Amino acid sequence: MKLARSLGLRLVMTHFLLVLAFQALAMLVASLLIVQPLLHTSVRDLSGLIALSAQAWSTQAPEQRRNLPPTARDHGIELLAASTPLASAPGLLPYGHALEAALRARFGPDAHVRLEQRNEATYVWMCRCHRAGCIFPSAQPVGTYPYTAVALSFALSAGLGLAVAIALARRLTRPLRELSAAAQQVGAGQRPHLSDTHGVAELNELAQSFNRMGEEVQYLLNNRSTLLAGVSHDLRSPIARMRMALELAQPRLEPQQYAAMERYLER
Repeated sequence: MKLARSLGLRLVMTHFLLVLAFQALAMLVASLLIVQPLLHTSVRDLSGLIALSAQAWSTQAPEQRRNLPPTARDHGIELLAASTPLASAPGLLPYGHALEAALRARFGPDAHVRLEQRNEATYVWMCRCHRAGCIFPSAQPVGTYPYTAVALSFALSAGLGLAVAIALARRLTRPLRELSAAAQQVGAGQRPHLSDTHGVAELNELAQSFNRMGEEVQYLLNNRSTLLAGVSHDLRSPIARMRMALELAQPRLEPQQYAAMERYLER
């Protein structure tokens, strides 16, 4: 036999899943219409700045290569001769993949990007691009944490959605619990009265209908009691007269006949 789940649990689960679905849809729309365009714009500007700095770096003498253009310095770019290649994987962040694709479009397949930790609190993008026989690494501070933002957003939405769902389920199921208790009282012969000021039209109509039903049931019970009392009185009067007549006729009756008639009247 399949166990039925309570209405409150169904409401909580339905509302919770709807909140998560809405959150996922909102994030998808925001990613497609806002985040992706901003990401491509940022990557295009940064890759162009790296290409410009690399070109200036390759045309300068070794002792002058630390003199970067002001724009490159403002963006925290460092140009250094690299002795070891970077790993080809840019990590899990979408910014690294987009930046690597933009740099490879400018410098070819030898361009690589990865996320490197400078210290306990700072991570930088390391980009190495082969150009004119030189490898140019650059460092760009990481300013966004998309996966942390997504996780926090989902956690906050889930917590808020769960709290609202529980409050909504309690508000909707409380009148039903009161109705169940009142129905048991009606079965016990009592006359409960449900409040019809729940603020929900359907629940108010249900409470009013139940109160009318309780009044009708009480009216029928009173009529039944009156009818039984009248029938009982109407039956007792002729039976009492018949019993008195039987007592008077006892001397003329056989004992067995008298006992049988008395038993019939008693029954």
